[in-house]
Amino acid sequence: MMNHSGDGQKRNSAMGLYDTIKIKCLCPVCRTENPIFFQTKSLDNKLQILTPGDRISEFDDDYDFLELVGICKSKKCMDNDPDGHGTIIRAKIRLRNGIITNDLFDVTTVGVNNDESQ
Repeated sequence: MMNHSGDGQKRNSAMGLYDTIKIKCLCPVCRTENPIFFQTKSLDNKLQILTPGDRISEFDDDYDFLELVGICKSKKCMDNDPDGHGTIIRAKIRLRNGIITNDLFDVTTVGVNNDESQ
């Protein structure tokens, strides 16, 4: 399985730019499913907003997934974060024949209190 993780293989390495994929995600902390705007540096970094069903034209069929980072901004996640920003989520999204799917996997959180009993 191959991925395009933005590890120096991307075409445009401009600092601060990214592309966005909007998709529903079940947050591992608050357990709610909300649309989340995930950022990725794996594409051309042209500030595109993409959704499942969109074709990633600059890649051939060799890539199976993209790595993403997003933030759950549910009330519980906002209240649980000392800075009030929400829960940072890392995930991968599967590509099929260069098309973004609805298939998120390896969904994890970063640097947050994951105590779901709160």
